[in-house]
Amino acid sequence: GKTANEIVTGIENGEIRALYLVGADPITDYPNAARWERALRKCEFVAAQDIFLSPSASLAHCVFPACSYAEKDGTMTNIEHRVQRIRQAIPPLEPTMPDWCILEAVAGEMGSSMGYYHVQDVFQEITETIPLYKGLSFDTLPEDGVILDPKHIPRRRDPEKSLFSFAPVRTREEPSTLAERYPFELMVTSSMYHFGSITTRSANILKLCPHGYAELNKKDAEDHGLSDGDVIKIESPVGSIETPVRVVERFPQGLIFVPVHFPELGVYRLFDENTNVCRAKISKKVSEENGVRP
Repeated sequence: GKTANEIVTGIENGEIRALYLVGADPITDYPNAARWERALRKCEFVAAQDIFLSPSASLAHCVFPACSYAEKDGTMTNIEHRVQRIRQAIPPLEPTMPDWCILEAVAGEMGSSMGYYHVQDVFQEITETIPLYKGLSFDTLPEDGVILDPKHIPRRRDPEKSLFSFAPVRTREEPSTLAERYPFELMVTSSMYHFGSITTRSANILKLCPHGYAELNKKDAEDHGLSDGDVIKIESPVGSIETPVRVVERFPQGLIFVPVHFPELGVYRLFDENTNVCRAKISKKVSEENGVRP
């Protein structure tokens, strides 16, 4: 398959004319959000399969509403290689369907049914095509799951050699003028309370972290005349956003942190490469009417 960057490039040059998004929201989750938005608008046909109407799904020509994990049966394999059952807790909301049902229906309409009539059929095909799952049965998986046989798990290192190997890290050289015009490094990653953007739809979690923000070192805030709660404008060479600031002492100077979870903030509009760090500058947002901060 293609990487995300190869996909967006393929749409731009006309190589890819149709795109099917399954639980993916590249405008929110991938760097260079503006580029992805342009690509989705250009693509001749975009289908989206998701549990919410994400910013990317809102640009799709066709949207298939999918069930959440609480509304369907299935299995999951975690990083421990433990295979466990997912059991339906509540009936699906109309007109949502489990992902495998949607894919089977689409395949059927295209004249190429995959022969899935029950979720067990999907798991059966997994056990027949992936040696790691051979011998497992959907109906007999125990409550605590089954850990896959490690003899069949591909190893990424030679057990006879050292546990770790090290490689030099190549740093990206930037023009000195860029650092002068954009003196801060902007870092985006997850906050303590959220996972992806789905948790921003939880009323209880939003009580802990209700909206996007930027964390800034206390000395940097003082140098820019900023107080906790001020709205700031963050600009990079390719875009800008506005967000409240949180002044913290534990942060190193010269660094801004913004969580990635809030689609309305659009933090990835500040990035033009597949990285979670870029150069930025900040300024206090002032009222257009009277010149004072909100």
